Amino acid sequence: MVDKHELTRGVDDLSVGDSAVAAFVVEEELQQRPTKQYIHRYRNSAAAQGVYDDLIHVVGVAPSTWTYHSTVADESAFACYDYEGREPYPICEWAARYEEYVVTVTTWLVPDHMSLQSLEKVIQAVDSQMAQQLGKP
Repeated sequence: MVDKHELTRGVDDLSVGDSAVAAFVVEEELQQRPTKQYIHRYRNSAAAQGVYDDLIHVVGVAPSTWTYHSTVADESAFACYDYEGREPYPICEWAARYEEYVVTVTTWLVPDHMSLQSLEKVIQAVDSQMAQQLGKP
């Protein structure tokens, strides 16, 4: 079973032959604050559903100002948390299943680099790209 405290700890368990990752890192106060997007494609929607149900455990709570809801994804979850209670910035995680795809985005909210509004734009772009990939309106 994947450690339910952090989605990214179990992300390698999601890996399949058809996967991709995109990342960028903010250097802040001698710390690296990565943002990562993983895309995993499974053999069919049922396989992706099983992985999503068994391995996706987004923990924390969605900030009260978060209003975005994907109309493209079959299901999605979003939450933020204070990493081990000792970091100055929260980590936010978003996961979604689009038919046979499972997509995750994990990021630190760092002032002047990534805000909730910026993250919403990133997730909207993911939704748009997935809709185009799947031929959805």
